[in-house]
Amino acid sequence: MRIVTALILSAALLAASVLLASTASAREAWNQATVTALAKELADATKALKSTIRKEPNLRDAYREGDPVVMRYADAINGIARSARQLAEKLAGGAGYQETLGVAKKIDSLVREAEVQGARIMTSVWMEEKLRPVENLLARLGRYYFD
Repeated sequence: MRIVTALILSAALLAASVLLASTASAREAWNQATVTALAKELADATKALKSTIRKEPNLRDAYREGDPVVMRYADAINGIARSARQLAEKLAGGAGYQETLGVAKKIDSLVREAEVQGARIMTSVWMEEKLRPVENLLARLGRYYFD
């Protein structure tokens, strides 16, 4: 059961990464209000995911024991949450596509790292509840950043 859950978690993060990095055909026309709202939602969703990871018994115990895979996974999730918050703040401050593209690329890179590390750990099914909104928001936001 735990191995299946780890595979589901990894597949979900991989799907989010692919959706963030590559969309149907062309980048959507920039809409500052929409992108800002999506980034705010992403910041909130990643904050919830980060909190869930801290409560996940398998991860919490492995982290305390210094498991390097779990520590890298947690670092990637923390980085996604930090970058999502930074993206939301920049957009709310009026920054546009060019000013925030670097942060979007950083999020994409961190999602890929989380996917790699997530494939190597075991988690419970309830984490998926917090992961789904993140992957959905990454896909929607990615349409504005990537071709």
